[in-house]
Amino acid sequence: MTAKIVPFPVARRRDLVEAVAGGMLKRAPDQAERHLAFSADRQAIVLRRRGIEQSLIDEQIAAFVSAVRAEVWHRVMSQGEAR
Repeated sequence: MTAKIVPFPVARRRDLVEAVAGGMLKRAPDQAERHLAFSADRQAIVLRRRGIEQSLIDEQIAAFVSAVRAEVWHRVMSQGEAR
């Protein structure tokens, strides 16, 4: 059995996750979803160019989308604490 290693997991790129989440919060809900889909597609293209297997790309993109959604919810829920 061989292990598959992704040198820089997309979901752990905090700068990217935070930037996409911030972009989503500045848009209407339907536009925010398109922004997330576009960003996820762009990351998938980058991984594909690096020669990563499609199954691993799918896992990475799912983790990225989850991380972005978690960041959005974190920001939405923590706004109430600042008041």
